[in-house]
Amino acid sequence: MPALELKTNVKLDDPKAFIQEFSLTSLDNFSAELNNGFSKDLFEFFEKHLGVKDNRGYVMFVDPGRENIGYASTTVRALFAPK
Repeated sequence: MPALELKTNVKLDDPKAFIQEFSLTSLDNFSAELNNGFSKDLFEFFEKHLGVKDNRGYVMFVDPGRENIGYASTTVRALFAPK
């Protein structure tokens, strides 16, 4: 499940509309190679919609790992384990 935590001092006219334009999948999809592209795309988005330059903030890519996500009284790791 994608999760987004946005902290900004820039006033958003419509925070829900702003957030709906994001499309990130985090579980098992972050890597050093991919994160460079994600960072570029995100900062272009921030500059376009917030007027915030790429040297004015940080993006953290966090993959919680399947063993750290609980669902249906178990973990995602257990749910997707080979039978």
